[in-house]
Amino acid sequence: EARRALFHITVLFIASGVLLALFRYLWRRIAFDTSRYIEYDLRETFFNHLLKLSPSFYDDARIGDLISRASYDIEMIRMFLSIGLIIVVDVATIELTTLPLLFYLNAKLALIVLIPLPFMALLATKMIRRLARDSRRVQDFAAKLSARVQENYSGAAVVKAFGREDAVADGFEKLSRENVEVNVRFAKSRGMFMAAVMSAAIMSQLVFLLFGGREVISGALPLKDFVKFNFYLLWIVWPMAYLGWGINLYQRGLVSMERLKEILDTEPEITDGPEADPSITSLKGDIEMRDLTFAYDGKPVLQGVNLRIKAGETVAIVGRTGSGKTTLVSLIPRLYNPPRNTVFIDGREIYAIPLHTLRKHIGFVTQEPLLFSLTIGENIAFGVDVAADGGRRVEQAARDAGIHAEIEAFPDRYATKLGERGVNISGGQKQRATIARALAADPPILILDDALSSVDTSTEEEILSNLRRIRKGRTCIIISHRVSTVKDADSIVVLEKGRVAEKGTHAELIARRGYYYELYRSQELRRELDDESA
Repeated sequence: EARRALFHITVLFIASGVLLALFRYLWRRIAFDTSRYIEYDLRETFFNHLLKLSPSFYDDARIGDLISRASYDIEMIRMFLSIGLIIVVDVATIELTTLPLLFYLNAKLALIVLIPLPFMALLATKMIRRLARDSRRVQDFAAKLSARVQENYSGAAVVKAFGREDAVADGFEKLSRENVEVNVRFAKSRGMFMAAVMSAAIMSQLVFLLFGGREVISGALPLKDFVKFNFYLLWIVWPMAYLGWGINLYQRGLVSMERLKEILDTEPEITDGPEADPSITSLKGDIEMRDLTFAYDGKPVLQGVNLRIKAGETVAIVGRTGSGKTTLVSLIPRLYNPPRNTVFIDGREIYAIPLHTLRKHIGFVTQEPLLFSLTIGENIAFGVDVAADGGRRVEQAARDAGIHAEIEAFPDRYATKLGERGVNISGGQKQRATIARALAADPPILILDDALSSVDTSTEEEILSNLRRIRKGRTCIIISHRVSTVKDADSIVVLEKGRVAEKGTHAELIARRGYYYELYRSQELRRELDDESA
């Protein structure tokens, strides 16, 4: 009978172990798999939300900080939802199943040995607040480091050009030292918390040995119950240290969620309003500005601008730096929101046109050419369905932008992979590639914001010659400081301190002898001097 009982107990013990192992495996698979899917959804949501935010948000945001939130903070959330959650559930399961056994064996002794635990809970509550504060500092400093690295790597050429490597390195070393100090402070807080948890566990064990031992000596507690009680107590107390790690992960995950929420709660300033008419699906390109006044943070940039650009017309905008040229054209695709009833396209207020329709019909080449880490062909085809025409539009756009021959000379031609921001091609090539990208989309409205500043005069003439053909039937707005770029426009607008100072054809503005005439004479004089020196 004894052997049979021992056999049954052994089988039951093994079966229990197998079932426990299976449960733990399944529970961990569920937790880890689910946390990965949540991580995926969070990162997708965060990235898509960033795409919706207005340019004004990026005027103040630090790219390195956003990268830190999209990577480090989301990883911290995943860690809590996987390992942290497993710890919390495991400990809670152990506590809830084992505590009744302690009271079943000896309720009086159970109450005595658990006396230190409320004090531990009170101390833990205070420590958790400190952990939360220190964890926030750690993650904020991680974002600062990421931002500093991103800025200096992006501006490596400037750093080297000014010989500031040592100064930049010293600045980074100072920031890194501060980061170490913040992390050490956090490690101390975490160490104190873990020490408090362990102290409470040890105190419970000492209380049990003291009072439980007396009960055994007095005969009030059988030795076998003492051994059982000790086993159950260890099963309850020591996972508390394990719980400390889980609470640490929870705090870091909570701080990370708060940092993500700061961005996710930022509402896009530029969205479709209730007046947007979804039936508007195409635009001709007739643009009108009526008494347009616009300011950045209360500082006026445009004042009382009245301008009409007929569909198919080419208008050039010139003016001194800071006169409001880029701001004016940025309001057309609503990169910034203009005041109500000031900007109209095809006779409709701009707010009546859905954003997708508006921007789909505008090709915008910005002052700073931006290319992605894709092939040069993929960059040009950014707004085009290449599969629909076999890439013919991409190649034709490259020809019109004067870059086709150079692309053909690359080892992989249109499949040539570009570095970050197109770092492995010249400034002029980047500018022409962005012009090709705008032309490939075949928009009815084309805006070139100083898009020919980095090309030589012969290439400029080639591009302008192609544009004369391309711009037929297309509304073109060209911003430039070169008279050679704008002289053939149907109309030239001169901006001065945010106001329209002059307007007319090249010949009319020359005759008026204003700012445009001065610009023309200075450039003609420079060209004559260059010819003489040559």
